[in-house]
Amino acid sequence: MTTGPTAIHPERAPFYTSLFARAGFVEVVAGADLATLHARGGQHSASPTADPQRIMLVTASTGLATTRHTLWVNPADPTTLRRLDTIITQLTKQWGNVYVSLSQYASRHDGYHRRAPLPSTVVVVDDVPTWPATLCPTRAVETSPGNHQLFYQFTHALSPADLCDLARRLCAALGGDPSGVDRAQLVRVPATTNTKPRPTGPFAVRTVSSGGSVWEVAELLAQLDPTAASVPASPSDPAPPDADFWARVAAVPVHRLLHNGLPRRCNPTCPTLAALFRTKRVQHGDASRSGVRYHGIAALVGHGYPDEEIAALALHCFADDRADKGLAWLQRDILRCIAKCRAAQPATTVTPSAGGGAAPHRARRSAPSTSPRSPAQHRECRRGVCLSPASRGWRDESAQSA
Repeated sequence: MTTGPTAIHPERAPFYTSLFARAGFVEVVAGADLATLHARGGQHSASPTADPQRIMLVTASTGLATTRHTLWVNPADPTTLRRLDTIITQLTKQWGNVYVSLSQYASRHDGYHRRAPLPSTVVVVDDVPTWPATLCPTRAVETSPGNHQLFYQFTHALSPADLCDLARRLCAALGGDPSGVDRAQLVRVPATTNTKPRPTGPFAVRTVSSGGSVWEVAELLAQLDPTAASVPASPSDPAPPDADFWARVAAVPVHRLLHNGLPRRCNPTCPTLAALFRTKRVQHGDASRSGVRYHGIAALVGHGYPDEEIAALALHCFADDRADKGLAWLQRDILRCIAKCRAAQPATTVTPSAGGGAAPHRARRSAPSTSPRSPAQHRECRRGVCLSPASRGWRDESAQSA
């Protein structure tokens, strides 16, 4: 990827200087739905480009293609900003969806979510349709029709803990997405493209307001509702994982659930865990692993699975995230997804099975299936994600007797 001394995109230049107020490492992330890419000939734009699998890290279990670049950015050194902008321009032409980390880091090692973010002057609230004049942001970026990321810049740097507290209060006041209040947040970049499926087609991410004030913390707090300070952490930002809960999760016989077909209890048409998450990803067009996890967990909640079984299945399916981001982060994200799904489906009846396993059914061994397995099916078996009972030579007599 070339990094010549080209001019920085005029809409992005002020975005970079306001977001990155100090020297540090930042992350640039691009993602795309492989099915969408292949439908477009393997690329976002019409210009020739390399095979996506040579540039992107392809996650076979979700059907997503993602890439992550770690860059040193120093606002006092224009060369680093030009290099950042060149990479973002390239990724925008190829994939459309491009994000940068809200935080900067002192180290590029030890995994993105295990590094401590540096102090910063910026707080972001995501998915806000409108905002009052008394809480006018320093910068507003429209990321999809009617939805905005609001950037509030302060006169001096604050610690990550103080920034998270301010983000939570602003989110409560503005009605933003409570899942985006931590400092590991990724934000969309102006002059890129949101390619998530929608009737109107891809959306050009754009800056709609950039003349807002730089805030004093006390001044901003004075504009907030006094009750906003006491708003509890939302279901999307759960407390640290409970040891007793995860001990119960560890006792769930995951392979028995998978062996009996998933989710056999309420939807026997979905044979495997990977298929469940993959199907939900295709339906919703989400290009993040957290989004894939959320839509799959929403299906399990709707099928009546208890929280312990859902958590055990999600840990099994997303073991790669555990290695990359740490067990504690993955546990918190699973709890966040479960809490959001429970809140969205309050009428769902939980139907726990005896002993934490799948619902019992009478099955006996029949003649082995003569249909050949595809390479993808063999890979799923080796990864521990079992095939449906029918494809393994089992037949369900309870369905026949009915």
